[in-house]
Amino acid sequence: MSGTTASGRRGKNQLTAEVLQLIEGRREALIASGKPTSMTKDEVAAANGPKRSLIILNGCIFDVTEFLPAHPGGDAALRTNCGRDSTEIFHQIHPESAFAALPELYVGDLRSADGTTVERVNMFGAHL
Repeated sequence: MSGTTASGRRGKNQLTAEVLQLIEGRREALIASGKPTSMTKDEVAAANGPKRSLIILNGCIFDVTEFLPAHPGGDAALRTNCGRDSTEIFHQIHPESAFAALPELYVGDLRSADGTTVERVNMFGAHL
């Protein structure tokens, strides 16, 4: 799977195949360790606070707590988008180089409210 189109250009709201593969590796490691790997939107929102900051991007959940002080746009800009799906704004304002930090921050996938379906959208916009 590639983040580029037939013309060789990356499409809107897409990450490179390398970043996606690293996220998949992190996901497999979390599953192997027995850690929970999915949350609902409400659970993500409720988990946010002074000690934990989660953000949803492309159906994946990232813990940005430790990254807040290093965020180039400032921690306040990042905190504004925590606890919700920020896929669109993330892709609008970040260069491709910012995507490299995502695999290390990945903590799980978005689960539907009824708890039966993982609403996971890969970084290329396809539902998994």
